[in-house]
Amino acid sequence: MPLALTLNGAALPSWLTFTPLATDEVFSDSTQIINANPTFAERGTHVIKATYTPTHGTAISDFTVATIIVECLVTSFANPANPSV
Repeated sequence: MPLALTLNGAALPSWLTFTPLATDEVFSDSTQIINANPTFAERGTHVIKATYTPTHGTAISDFTVATIIVECLVTSFANPANPSV
């Protein structure tokens, strides 16, 4: 039962990976954690879509698996002594 994933219509980028959550044979392919390690350039909204192709039957395509929002988080800020105006 192959499942093909895309991000915004293209192949998944290297900053986005999936890790199996369960070690059970039944769930290892279907239960996974999404790991994201984006850079500043990847900020924005990204949609992971899938195409499921069952062994017998018609493929189900273009359904949304997850929407990921990458934002910029400022963790520190230094105020210059003489800011230019």
